[in-house]
Amino acid sequence: MNGHCSPNPCHPRHPKAQINGDSSADATVVAWESFPLDIRISDLIAEHKIDTDQFVLLDSGTKDDWAILSSSSTAWSFRYSLRRGGSTFTPLDNALTEHDNKLQLRGDPWNWLRCISSSRNFTGGPSDTPFWGGFVGYFSYELGLNQISITPYTQTAGRTDKVPDYDDISLLYSTETIVYHIPTKTVYLISLNRDTWWIKRTRALLRSHAATANGSMKPQHAPIVGRTVHPDRGQYLKKIEKAQERIRAGDSYELCLTATTTVQDLAAQRFKSAGKESHNENSTSTRRTRKNAHRFNDLRSKNPAAFMSFLQLNGMTLLSASPEEFLNFDASTRTARMRPIKGTLSKLRPDGKTPVSFSEAETELHDPKTVAENLMILDLIRNDLSKVSIDVTCPKPLWVEEISTMYQLVSTIEARVEPKVTAWDLLKATLPPGSMTGAPKRRSCEILQELEGEGSFRGVYSGIVGYIDVRGHSRTSVNIRNIARYPGEDAWRVGAGGAITCLSDPVAEWEERQLKTRGVCRVFEGDFGVLETMRWDPEDQQVVHVEEHARRLSKSLRFFGFSNPLYNESSGNLVPPSKCNGSSHSRKRPAEQVPDEAVALWNLVRSRPSPSLKSQNLRISLAIDRSGTVTRFDAIPITITNLNTTTIPIDTTMQDPNNDINNKPAEIETVKVRLDPCSIHVAALEPFISHKTTHRDHYSAARERAGVQGREEVLMFSCCSDRIPDVNGERCDGGSGGGRGGTSDHTVQIGAPDDLLTEGSYTNVAIFDQDRSVWVTPARGCLQGIEREKLLQSGTIVQGDVRRKHLQNNPRVWLFNSVRGVFEGKLELLDG
Repeated sequence: MNGHCSPNPCHPRHPKAQINGDSSADATVVAWESFPLDIRISDLIAEHKIDTDQFVLLDSGTKDDWAILSSSSTAWSFRYSLRRGGSTFTPLDNALTEHDNKLQLRGDPWNWLRCISSSRNFTGGPSDTPFWGGFVGYFSYELGLNQISITPYTQTAGRTDKVPDYDDISLLYSTETIVYHIPTKTVYLISLNRDTWWIKRTRALLRSHAATANGSMKPQHAPIVGRTVHPDRGQYLKKIEKAQERIRAGDSYELCLTATTTVQDLAAQRFKSAGKESHNENSTSTRRTRKNAHRFNDLRSKNPAAFMSFLQLNGMTLLSASPEEFLNFDASTRTARMRPIKGTLSKLRPDGKTPVSFSEAETELHDPKTVAENLMILDLIRNDLSKVSIDVTCPKPLWVEEISTMYQLVSTIEARVEPKVTAWDLLKATLPPGSMTGAPKRRSCEILQELEGEGSFRGVYSGIVGYIDVRGHSRTSVNIRNIARYPGEDAWRVGAGGAITCLSDPVAEWEERQLKTRGVCRVFEGDFGVLETMRWDPEDQQVVHVEEHARRLSKSLRFFGFSNPLYNESSGNLVPPSKCNGSSHSRKRPAEQVPDEAVALWNLVRSRPSPSLKSQNLRISLAIDRSGTVTRFDAIPITITNLNTTTIPIDTTMQDPNNDINNKPAEIETVKVRLDPCSIHVAALEPFISHKTTHRDHYSAARERAGVQGREEVLMFSCCSDRIPDVNGERCDGGSGGGRGGTSDHTVQIGAPDDLLTEGSYTNVAIFDQDRSVWVTPARGCLQGIEREKLLQSGTIVQGDVRRKHLQNNPRVWLFNSVRGVFEGKLELLDG
């Protein structure tokens, strides 16, 4: 389509449908309905109750605002890329249009957006809601650079450059919208298409969800964890010094310097360890959407802000907790408002305990440096607005706002605009956000491109996100305090920085940047610790298999990015430097042959139980948190009936499945074993299967489902078509099963005959394979237990697949762990 504006984004399914609103000869009547309901809109995404995996959610973290969800498959997508050139306007549901599926729009994207917005008028919608429908999405920082005649690096980057192929404008034209008024708990269902079928179906869905969930999702997922990689501190400090040199040279008054932190999803990394195709949450859009919704709910809980947003749009995923309003435009009164933030202060002192009062914050945020920063940006924004406004005022300068984790210094600027000026004109005149650039804007942006480095880009960070309503209203926020994953990337990107002036202290600026990053990165810091469970041998006065335990503990701490208490963090050396303080570590090996890592663990353990306890067999549980602190140490006396717990090979009774269980040697104990009636998606729970942690909800749930208590054990299963790695990281398919396990978005499902055995709730397991006359332990979906590894090394057991159906005629299993060694399980098969 060229040369004229004819795309019609609203194709009604039911042209005669009408619920509310007055007809008009030159305007389309909006269909809508409202009703009271207590619900959290983001839960609809987590429960996958929406039409499509492309959506935009604008959700306030405060209790006095609105939530807006645009997700209908009848929406259209507007995309513009500086790198690719040109715009596209595409229906998400191609069946709704008789036009070409993708409308190619050449020329200025702002002209097309104005044209599409003015192509139809709407009337009859609810007067008190901020949004009926229209455009909603994001604009990148680089788009703003282009508006002030600066060519961003992303525009000239070649295909081989490490710059993701993302959109600089990515918007949905929303034709069906859920709008929720948080204070009054009122839902508005609004259809530009006058679609009563959508309204009735969505009303029933919302009420059903509220009735079953009471408006609050119960999390059924493992903690979402990631490894965080921050920019080099030394390099960032040098960039601050260079910025100050440019300011002293008169090139700028203030420079908003930023850098990118990356967060690698550890569950995704587990599946890439074999060097094969990535099999992470992107493998199915439903599972990806659910996990991202859990992240957003976690962010909303830990770092609530006035301008929360969550979108999945054309390959981009964005979760934002922005506290900063960019542009609020009321088309009916012709007034525009902007509220830049310059100056932040944590609500806790550096010790992490002492609170900062509001009066203290007011004093500290009105120091000369912070006030100067704010005034410079205030003046810059007044200049931006004056390009398209009749007059500009600053009714509320330099006021302190309190949010969840910090205080911030804000100024409010207002402008009156002429009738011909649209929200698109205001956005074009004010991008990129002045609070993210410096003053003067254009020269500062040129310097920042040099300082931040060739190949760097900000993308959605430092851009804006929000809506432009069909009536002309607009509300957008500066895209800060966010995490974003770009098309084709596994890692998440977190941008953060601060305004640099001549008065800036480089170290303080670095610390402020890290404070901003931590607020959003907390969604990747699950509340769990690394766990190690060991046996204390009273005869040898040592931890059994101490070297293996130390190796596994250090591996898990390293994987999760936790500090390791076995090391001296300042020197990087293991602690303690001496061999067991001069004593013999083991009666079986000379002290000088024992690795320092094991010595450090042995010293850590032996210093805690009382001397009287150390004369007994002990089950020791050690939990370590992210900071490397031992948060739990339990030493519980246990009775070991099989004293030869580490003897290999296993007693010959294991090799003969026909041996009467009553004739086994007396020292081999027996426990009752049941099967979990359900199966789990192991992929959804990684890395909490392959690493031992304090997050053990899935084990507790399996025990509860099977009705086992105490020492009784439950055998757990993975859904038959789960694609999960074995303990060595090689990815395998669980087998055929009609796709039931691989495509579902549920973590737990009713068990099926082909589901794979994985492990017990506290043991590894072996089943006798009568065809091969060998004992088989599951190859994947289980913890790489220390006793299991020793049995594999000795050839006593082999790895392989065992399915639920194989256990129906094989009532005997063998269980083993490093605390109790090898013992027998007597399988009870429940009816059904």
